[in-house]
Amino acid sequence: MIKIGIVLPFYGGNSYLNRLISSLGIEDGQFSKILYIIDNSLESEKCDVKYSNHTNISIIDAGIGIGYGKACNIGFNKCKDDNCDYVIVVNQDGYFAPNSLNLMIDTLEKHQDISVAVPVLKELNSDRIESFFTHVYLTPLTDFVSDLLTNEVKSFYQINNLCGACFIMRVSDYNYFDYLFDPLFHMYFEDEDLCLRLKRMNRKLIIIPQAVFHHFHSNTNNYSKESISGLITRFRSRQIFQLKNKKKITFKVFFGFLLLELNRTLEYLLHLEFKLMFVQLMSTISVIVNIPKVRKNMKKQELILSK
Repeated sequence: MIKIGIVLPFYGGNSYLNRLISSLGIEDGQFSKILYIIDNSLESEKCDVKYSNHTNISIIDAGIGIGYGKACNIGFNKCKDDNCDYVIVVNQDGYFAPNSLNLMIDTLEKHQDISVAVPVLKELNSDRIESFFTHVYLTPLTDFVSDLLTNEVKSFYQINNLCGACFIMRVSDYNYFDYLFDPLFHMYFEDEDLCLRLKRMNRKLIIIPQAVFHHFHSNTNNYSKESISGLITRFRSRQIFQLKNKKKITFKVFFGFLLLELNRTLEYLLHLEFKLMFVQLMSTISVIVNIPKVRKNMKKQELILSK
C-alpha cells in the first residue's frame, strides 16, 4: 500500500487539531497514512496528549521554538526513515475539504513526472479563495484564469512556485537532501528557497484546482503589530534568500548586497520609521556575521545538485 507521511509543524495550535486531523482521513483505508506532529511549542501549549494514543499519530517533542523550517525537516527525515512514498506538509491552522488530500495523492500516482502538488487555499470556514493566494499564485496562471471563465478547468496546471502552507512531494524525487528546507531559514522564504532547488532539479510542480485546503492566513505584512524579534527573523530570511539566489557570494555580490541593505536602512530613517530602521540594521549585521555559514550551505547544496 502507498505510504503517506503527513508532517505538521506544531506551535500551540490545539484549538485547530481536531478539525485538521478529521480532514486527513487517516483511517479511510485508501492509503497508509501517518501523521508526524513536530511539537516545538512552549511548555504550557504542548500538543494535547490525547493524540498520542492514536496508532497513526506520532508526536515528536522538538523542544521550544526551533522554527517552522527545522520542524518540517525533522518530519521529512522521519518520512524518509519510515520509507514513505510521499510527504505532505500542512500548517496547523487549516483543514482539507472532503477528498482533497486523496485527490492530491491520486494525481501524483497517475502522473509519475510530477514531483510536487499544491491545493487551492481558501479562507477558514469559507469558500472564498485567500486574497494573497489569488494574487501570488493564481494571477500568473493565465491558462487557468481563461479556463475558469469558460468553465473548462483542467485537472491540474503547472506552476513555478509553491505555498508552504500545504503541499505534497514525492520523497524519491528529493532524497539526495537530508533536509526539506534549508536550516538557515528559521521562518519565512524557506518555501521560495525550496522552489529554487526544485527548478534546478527540473522537478515539475502543479496546482490542483479541485483540491482545497482551508487555511487561516494572518496579515504577514502588518509590520506595526509584529515584535522586533519577529521582524528581524523575517528581514534576515529575505536577505539570506537574496544571497542564495546568486551562484556564488563574491566580493562584488557582497558589496552590492551591502549597498542595497544600507539603502533600505536609510529609507526607513528618512521616513522616520525607526523600528524598521533598527530591525533592518540588526538583520543586516546578523547576515554579515553568518556569511560563512551561508556560503557553506550553498556549497553543500551545489554538490548535491551536481550529482
